[in-house]
Amino acid sequence: MSVRNYIELLVRKNTTGSRTPTCFPAALDLISDNNDVPPWIYQFYTQKYKEYHEGNRSPKLAKETMNTVLTTVDGGKLKDVAERRARSEDETEEILEKAKIGGRRVVIFTEKNHVVGLKPIDERWILIGTWTPKNSFGIYSSREVFRFLAQPKRQNGKLLPNILLIKPEKKKK
Repeated sequence: MSVRNYIELLVRKNTTGSRTPTCFPAALDLISDNNDVPPWIYQFYTQKYKEYHEGNRSPKLAKETMNTVLTTVDGGKLKDVAERRARSEDETEEILEKAKIGGRRVVIFTEKNHVVGLKPIDERWILIGTWTPKNSFGIYSSREVFRFLAQPKRQNGKLLPNILLIKPEKKKK
């Protein structure tokens, strides 16, 4: 979906934007050139997000929600998403360069509970989503992206990912 389309169809209709919990579908939408996320997915995601945060912290609910969003943009299923944790510029560069070579779509955590998409522009990247961190407007090398990555603490002894790699998108017929 184009940025223009995103703004006209969704932000102006209050389906998504900086005041909604739709950062994940928006990130996927804005980095997927051949598959648009329909408005109902944003509404579905918002509803499930609220259910989850109002106490239904079911792993099944989270998995089903993510699978619905991913299949809508030809992203496979949650099991097809590669989770990575970059702790340095070198690791970030290695992960992003492999993703670019493999044609993977990239979503990064800029905070523990907020993601944006990374869109490749030649040999560099732009951050795109419902809102992006201050001072993130620009085009960045893979190494420079590191400064925007969240570095959340361990949860249940496990390091949380800060990069999600989504399968390559099929071309429209």
